[in-house]
Amino acid sequence: MQRVPLLIAALVATLLGGALAWGTVRQEREFQRLLVQGDRARAGDELTTAIEMFSGALALRPDSVLGRLKRGDAYRLRGEAEAALRDLEQAARLDPSSPRPRELRGDVLLAAGQPPAARAEYTRAIELDDRVPRLHYKLALAAFRDDRPQDTLEVLDRPVLSQSAAAEVHYLRALALQAVGAPARAVEALRPALMADPGFVAAYELLAALQLARGRLADAVVPLRQLTGLEPSSAERYVALSAVLVRMGQREPARVALEEAVVRSPEDRRVVVALSRLLLDGGTPAEFTRAEALLAPLAASPAAPSDVLTQYGRALLARGDLARAVAVLARGTATWPADLDAYRYRAQAE
Repeated sequence: MQRVPLLIAALVATLLGGALAWGTVRQEREFQRLLVQGDRARAGDELTTAIEMFSGALALRPDSVLGRLKRGDAYRLRGEAEAALRDLEQAARLDPSSPRPRELRGDVLLAAGQPPAARAEYTRAIELDDRVPRLHYKLALAAFRDDRPQDTLEVLDRPVLSQSAAAEVHYLRALALQAVGAPARAVEALRPALMADPGFVAAYELLAALQLARGRLADAVVPLRQLTGLEPSSAERYVALSAVLVRMGQREPARVALEEAVVRSPEDRRVVVALSRLLLDGGTPAEFTRAEALLAPLAASPAAPSDVLTQYGRALLARGDLARAVAVLARGTATWPADLDAYRYRAQAE
């Protein structure tokens, strides 16, 4: 008779154990489901939903490092630095051997404009694993944003980065070299950056600026032409290229570049003004007529800016229409901000 209660107790224990095990399995499945849903929401830039999913997962497993990392990163993307740092610090405490929480904390702090604190986090991450080039690059970037270009160069010269082929590494080195007053070395640093990434717009911009600062106009033309090819719809690129060509005395190539820009952006004031100014500076009667035709539609607007009115007044002066030139130039001097040349040409017309 004593065997019956024992059997019943064993059966109850088995059932309870099975129920607990099944509950644990269900909880784990729900935890994983919430993480997956959160990842999908994050990938779709639905950050509020992602945070809700990750929060649900953490309600099931508060000690999940992965959950803390994911929610912290979602907070980072949503611009909530305090919440992100809180989650990431908790992740770092739960797994003090992992560099990832420290790295993400550095990312949050750098985005929040706190490069010294970001440097500290990246340094701690590197102490945990110094084999990851990405961590050293981020440390160098934080040093540069902390206005410490020499420290930036020292980090970039570490073996883990010194032989890197990444365009961003060479670009950052060029920026730091420019900051320490070594423009020639900065130019050399940009060459491998552009070999690694021929479409690196910021690198071409820096190369052009460096060459212009060195007075090497012909060398600046090369990256400026590359920029017009990379961004053919950008009027600003053509205006910058033509300005350097004019300084070099290459008026015709400058005109050709601006004519191409006008075809692409016929209503862009910057291109129209730049081309008209070029045509009016020592041009022919046909070029004066061309400049007037370009400017007339823009000048007809009551909201026409002063530089448009100034060049249109010049075109009218070149054609001998003094009365209209005076009226247009008077508008030019009365429009804020006024083009200083408007006063000079108005005085000539009157």
